[in-house]
Amino acid sequence: MASYTASVTSDRPPEEVFRYLADFRTVQEWDPSITASTHTGGGPPATVGSRYRVVTHVAGHDTELDYETVESVAPSRIVLRGENESAVSVDTITIEAETDGGCTVTYEADVTLKGVRKLADPVMGRVLERLGHDARDGLAEKLRR
Repeated sequence: MASYTASVTSDRPPEEVFRYLADFRTVQEWDPSITASTHTGGGPPATVGSRYRVVTHVAGHDTELDYETVESVAPSRIVLRGENESAVSVDTITIEAETDGGCTVTYEADVTLKGVRKLADPVMGRVLERLGHDARDGLAEKLRR
């Protein structure tokens, strides 16, 4: 399994940040590796059971993952699970209120490769770290506006 964790701060209130991030269509606004994220059903966006089709562009290839919101605790926690034929990704977003009215957002991604692809875990770890840094920087920029 490959993992990546990053935190960013925002001067926006936790409730606003939660509403924004819980609707996973917004991931394409701040993660430069995501070329599309569409709501595909299962309930309204940002609720448990809502589903998304996410297209990631990595190493010259597009990869689709079907995500589902599996936990949504406003305004502090969102857990999404994405899967395709080659991997499972569990993305956990934690939003912690700060005393100044802003918040700290921690994004954790755990990617488990399936089948013989598990042999590529060390490579996936390096790829996830590079993509994670870019996503972290994009999220920090987006939450500053």
